[in-house]
Amino acid sequence: MLLAYRATPSAVAVGAQIGVMRHTVRRCVRRAESLGVLAALDDSPRPGKAPVITPEARAWLVSLACQKAKDLGYPHELWTTRLLARHAREHAASAGHACMTGVVQGTVCKILTRHEVKPHKVRYYLERRDQEFETKMADVLCVYREVAVLRESQDAESHVAIISYDEKPGIQAIGNTAPDLPPQPGSHPAFARDHEYKRHGTLSLLAGIDLLTGQGHSVLPQEPEFSLPARAGAIMRYRIHRKKPRFDGVTTVPSFPLERAGSGPTGRTEWPCLTGKVHASIEDRHRSREFVDFLKKLDAAYPADTAIKVILDNHSAHISKETKAWVEAQPEGRFSFVFTPKHGSWLNLVEGFFSKMARSMLRHIRVTSKAELKARILAYLDDINRDPVVHNWTYKIAKAA
Repeated sequence: MLLAYRATPSAVAVGAQIGVMRHTVRRCVRRAESLGVLAALDDSPRPGKAPVITPEARAWLVSLACQKAKDLGYPHELWTTRLLARHAREHAASAGHACMTGVVQGTVCKILTRHEVKPHKVRYYLERRDQEFETKMADVLCVYREVAVLRESQDAESHVAIISYDEKPGIQAIGNTAPDLPPQPGSHPAFARDHEYKRHGTLSLLAGIDLLTGQGHSVLPQEPEFSLPARAGAIMRYRIHRKKPRFDGVTTVPSFPLERAGSGPTGRTEWPCLTGKVHASIEDRHRSREFVDFLKKLDAAYPADTAIKVILDNHSAHISKETKAWVEAQPEGRFSFVFTPKHGSWLNLVEGFFSKMARSMLRHIRVTSKAELKARILAYLDDINRDPVVHNWTYKIAKAA
């Protein structure tokens, strides 16, 4: 406005050019003449109403917001802005802040926003409860470093097997009560599904990835009702981003056809060893008994002179008396466990496989029975059983001793 007035010193012309009244132009020019050009760029300060709420009262309100409502005698866990405003009105006089006796919810919101306090929200954090976190993480990273060294050496006669193992419990077998409706162009773009569903039970997937040789096997808890795939092996490649492993693809190599091997002592149908990269068991539960059965399959899958090193977490089934008794009964050096630290399951490579599985195959899955769920899980393993890629762990591996 000032530049336009300098070029054309006419309040009417400048107002028509900019789209304001001539009085606005004249007022801006007068402020520039009296206060200076820079001062004229902003509005002049107005007297306004003197603030009623004192800084001390605002600080008192913020201190209230930083406490839990339950600590002040309310049944609420956290504050709501209405509850906080009511509490301030009722206790302001006794606290020496009479200016807050008429405070309303909107004023409370403005004060809290100005101080960046949100007492109605919860942000979660993870407290480190394992005092030996760094040491245990270094142990796991050393194992991955060992895998890299063995792979680079290309030693075909290596008598070491390194397994990344974990369970995925509670895979729900959920069925529809009404058929899904397919997408209709121009009507609804996605599948339509009835809100009601039927629960058929849950399954637990016990999986261990061989980081070196790639030998694997599969165990089923009972005679399958569906035709199962002939192979179920998988290997993965990971790309590490920030502090958590990120799954970067799942592919597998072809495996030999499975042949029935009869029933084992637990009554479950057993299958012989096959070529693949995932040792997988699908069980109804994941107790010590199922974990020991999985270890037995690992024991049968490798030569007697192979040392089997398992990376796993501190689940009760992994450190139970039954598990320890079975491991101690094996030849010395046959099995060794490397435990991830507490809240450090992201250090286990197999977690990426479970994440990929949950975000792709298990997402929105509907089945008619648990047997169908078992069959489809094995079919998923068979589907990814192509074009193998290598396991790679890069996060902090350079720091491993």
